Amino acid sequence: MNFYKKIIFFFFCFFPAFLWSHKYDYELSKKLTEDYIRLLKNNDTGIDFYKKYKKIKKNFPGVFLRYSKDSGLAWYDKEKDRIFLNTKYVMIFFDIKNYSDEKIIAVLYFSSQTRRELVKYSDSVYFHELVHSFQDFKYGDSRYFKEGLFLELEYEAYLLSDMYFFDKIKKEKNLFVEFLKGEYSDVYFSEYAWGLLSVSWDMDEYKKNINMRYLNEVKGYVSLTEEEIKRKYALEEKKIISYAVGDRLGVKREAGDFEKLKKQKEEYSKFLEDYYKNIWPDFSYKVLRFLIDVSYEAKNYFVFFNSAYHFKKNSKVFGYQKDKEIEEKEALFYLDFLNFLKDRDKKDFELVAAEISAFEKFCDLSFRDIPDWVIKIRDENYKKTYAKYLKIVQNEKDEVKKNYYIENMSYFCSKVKDLSCDNLIK
Repeated sequence: MNFYKKIIFFFFCFFPAFLWSHKYDYELSKKLTEDYIRLLKNNDTGIDFYKKYKKIKKNFPGVFLRYSKDSGLAWYDKEKDRIFLNTKYVMIFFDIKNYSDEKIIAVLYFSSQTRRELVKYSDSVYFHELVHSFQDFKYGDSRYFKEGLFLELEYEAYLLSDMYFFDKIKKEKNLFVEFLKGEYSDVYFSEYAWGLLSVSWDMDEYKKNINMRYLNEVKGYVSLTEEEIKRKYALEEKKIISYAVGDRLGVKREAGDFEKLKKQKEEYSKFLEDYYKNIWPDFSYKVLRFLIDVSYEAKNYFVFFNSAYHFKKNSKVFGYQKDKEIEEKEALFYLDFLNFLKDRDKKDFELVAAEISAFEKFCDLSFRDIPDWVIKIRDENYKKTYAKYLKIVQNEKDEVKKNYYIENMSYFCSKVKDLSCDNLIK
């Protein structure tokens, strides 16, 4: 816990109990909204979105704090047009436990320093939910289907909030270096730092992870394509039945809903296609250069070699221009990693396996030799990690983690002759 957070911790501990009340809800909401919008307007992606938002919606949603055991960092409530920050994670952020919503609300209302510390690190989460508020106003009920939300809306929210986070972190490079060194982390920063790695490394894998998270784990999500097909056949069925029962108006309503859905799907297909072709290549290029730079400074071999690998891989598709600075860093880090590996503590075999796999993929793509003694260490750590993943993958409920284990086990199998992929769950 840094010095400033220690001060805030004691502020929470000794804050007067008689002030605990939900009566500060609305007053705090105004303060939080002002603080968040102030940061939003100091961010390139934030400014663009702010202008877009104000064109169609006059007021920003309220920001409230409530505890939820099962929800994520935050959520948007359509009926009330409110963004809720989950106090479960606010407590983790401030390193406090068993505090009521009322006390947290009062502390944040009366302490501007405490409030601004929370806002400073949670603004990307707020921005993500603000995108949902914008979507709700723009699309209205067509944003929803009868049982929940459309998955494609999460693509937009994640993509924009990751772009927002990158614009923010470019100005706070040292904080990202500390994160990669393992010297700093918090629940909000970590969420978007790893999201940034994912979107810059591989767009398809990024979308795949969102799919797995929302279609398999969160109730009430379906893809627009899936719903369009379902409604198309339902409409055809209703047309046939209507001739028997005379419900022509019902069919007309269904047809209208279907056309709205079809239009929304077309809009989102266009958005994703435009993002992938025109925005993501330049965004990925800038992020990868940034990651190569900060991981080099932090001596984080896993992030460096993964970023260098994807930079080289994507350059074949998008024509990324590599300069001498990157080539020099790659050459120096190649030698540096070999020296590091000789003295590396092998107890954390999973981390060693991750570092070597990133190094190996980079070497394979750039035609660099891997010494025999490294192959020996590789095989040993791949086998240990494979055995660990094999034990836990069958009971893993998190689809993203499960996919991570399976993909890594498959990779280990492709490199180590003694390992078999026959046991992998598909």
